Amino acid sequence: MLSSFAYKGGNRVALFFMIFGSVCLPLILVATNGSIVVGVAFLAVLLVVLVTLYRLDWGFNLFIAAVLLSDNYNIPGFEPLTFKAGYLLTLNVLVPGLGVGALTPMEIHLLFLVLVWALHMALNKQIRPRPVSFGIPAILFFIWIGVATVYGIVTGGDKMKSIWEIRGSLYLGIVCFFVSQVITTRKQLTTLVWICIGSMAVKASQAADRFIELGFSMGTFRALAAHEDPIILVTLFILLVGFMSFGCHSGQKRALVWLLLPMTIGFYAANRRAGYIAFLFCILAFIVLLPPKIQSRAIKVAIVCAVLFAAYLRIYWNDYGRIAQFAQAVKSAVSTDYQDMRREDYLSGLARDQENYNLAMTLRRQPLGLGFGKQHDWIIMNYGEFSMKGYITHNQILWLLVKSGPIGFFLFLFFMNSVLFHGSMGFTKMRDPYLMAVLAMCILAIPNQIIATYVDMGFHRFRSMTYLGLLIGLIPVIKSFGESVPSAEAGMKNG
Repeated sequence: MLSSFAYKGGNRVALFFMIFGSVCLPLILVATNGSIVVGVAFLAVLLVVLVTLYRLDWGFNLFIAAVLLSDNYNIPGFEPLTFKAGYLLTLNVLVPGLGVGALTPMEIHLLFLVLVWALHMALNKQIRPRPVSFGIPAILFFIWIGVATVYGIVTGGDKMKSIWEIRGSLYLGIVCFFVSQVITTRKQLTTLVWICIGSMAVKASQAADRFIELGFSMGTFRALAAHEDPIILVTLFILLVGFMSFGCHSGQKRALVWLLLPMTIGFYAANRRAGYIAFLFCILAFIVLLPPKIQSRAIKVAIVCAVLFAAYLRIYWNDYGRIAQFAQAVKSAVSTDYQDMRREDYLSGLARDQENYNLAMTLRRQPLGLGFGKQHDWIIMNYGEFSMKGYITHNQILWLLVKSGPIGFFLFLFFMNSVLFHGSMGFTKMRDPYLMAVLAMCILAIPNQIIATYVDMGFHRFRSMTYLGLLIGLIPVIKSFGESVPSAEAGMKNG
């Protein structure tokens, strides 16, 4: 997909980058008193611009990689480069005193991609927007998010707080529509999946390295990875299970097998109850999704695993060692005996119960919705402190109902169910093993994120919503590839 205003070949883009960068870098070093960071940042931005102008899909791949590799919040005690790079931070944090503090480099990057796509259409009359099968339910939901935001602001809400509340949903909406405009070939799909695998392998390896440095323990830290990492890793576990279940022999399957150990350690080191619960549910949902012949074998394996898991829980239910961490996560999620929990699990569960009570009381007072930008009612002053306390809660399913009201919540469910319906219908007709595995990952990403969001936030997190938007947007793309290539052999060696 070449733009009419881009260079004719990749070698010319590379030549321009080297010449222009070589001229500008010394000037930047002089102007900034030798700041190599600013110079490298400038070259990185220049490279992104040139690559995007030359190939929009390559630019989109860079965007997805940057989002997945970055950290929205610091990992306490570590301050990784993926956070200090500031890709997901607002500009006024990166450059104090800058007036456009509401924007982040990620948002500028996404807007640039949309602008380049619009220029493609303006300069090439043969390029038209591609519709998606769940377009109407999605549009209705995002329109209502806008209505709830305006309502919240005009009834006394804080404008900046409302932006922080809804910006994750905006990424979800933009990306899920944009994917169909950019990914048009199977090769592009395969490359994008590689980007996801490679990026999350880096994130999992970061957490695994911290875990090893601490003597194969969590040390004194609650978590060694970002909150979103285990939720995203669940989808890659599902992808690997899909490759194995459908008999897909691909490079991506081999890569995931080799990466299974660091990804598992990274998943464990993230120490998120939401990740454990979502993983268990997704495995069960995956079995339901399987074709009958494969499903019977999977049920037998699941029964054996369930027996072993029950035995594990029985042995480690009251243990607090390293091996018992998963058992304690399950216990803290399902047990009502708070006196039998670790202090941090007790306080965490208590805070969530208090938040839910406050949300429920707010909904009773405002049955049509509170609107974004306004705090929930404070019936109980609950435990815990963070910058958006009162505006954003852990249970963001109930939170969405309170903020957008029953109409907004209905439209959200209508949107999600429409995607699940179209994805599941496409899956039943799919015969290509590679596409079946990737499509299963995309379908199960929805319940995976919803369950995680019910337990521990999600709708306001940049990475979570961008990634969910990516996988939702891939569903109609994969369906179109499956319809055009009915042979199962076509997917055996893809990826």
